[in-house]
Amino acid sequence: MPGIFELVRSAMAAGYIPVVVTNQAGIARGLYDEAAFVAYTHWVHEEFAARGACIAATFFCPHHPEAGRGDYLRQCLCRKPKPGMILAAIESMGIDPVRSVLVGDKSSDIEAARAAGVGRSILVAPGGVGLEAIRAMFDREAA
Repeated sequence: MPGIFELVRSAMAAGYIPVVVTNQAGIARGLYDEAAFVAYTHWVHEEFAARGACIAATFFCPHHPEAGRGDYLRQCLCRKPKPGMILAAIESMGIDPVRSVLVGDKSSDIEAARAAGVGRSILVAPGGVGLEAIRAMFDREAA
């Protein structure tokens, strides 16, 4: 997503802890397994770190309520728009939800943020349209 490294650097400079929360229906559908996703996540974290934009953690939901296979076929509390992943991040990372910002690209992201008590949630357009304005917000907060 164009501008994502700059956005994360600006968020860090403003005192935020960058965390990813992501639904991974591909695991539930059997398109890839958790080990492959974890390996990919490790690579992503390394790419961000190499650009000075460290991601503190990634939380993921491997379930799907309709298309999942085996143990992955379930209604759960972690799959967005449920707040489970966000609440887990808040608890394990010591994050203050009221002082937090969730940046998402789907309405389910915003719904999950609200359910978790996140102070601000911002919906960006496909392709990262709007990231520059969010980065500017973080830059003002850091100043």
